[in-house]
Amino acid sequence: MDKHTVEVRSKAVPAPVAVRYAWAANPASANLVNSKGLPTSVFRTDDWLGEGDEEISIAARKLSRALSDEISKLESDKVSLRRGGREYREIEQKQMKLRYRLRALRNN
Repeated sequence: MDKHTVEVRSKAVPAPVAVRYAWAANPASANLVNSKGLPTSVFRTDDWLGEGDEEISIAARKLSRALSDEISKLESDKVSLRRGGREYREIEQKQMKLRYRLRALRNN
């Protein structure tokens, strides 16, 4: 394993073609961490549709739309505020968190 690679092996799967890590609603057995002890995000190396994936995809698109709409709404709320003021900074922090969630959603 290096900075950007994880080597995956299993005696039960002699010729793997894809990997899904912690790919469940509640991945209790997820234990991959980085050198600082922070957990690895769920990931997959395939784009196959499996059981429940279509529903997840629809839900992800709806959530993505809702996050984008909220980011836009917050942007319009900032217009009337003093740049750099407390309320302005709070809105920017909310937007940053929403953008992070949106990016994470789009990467999975």
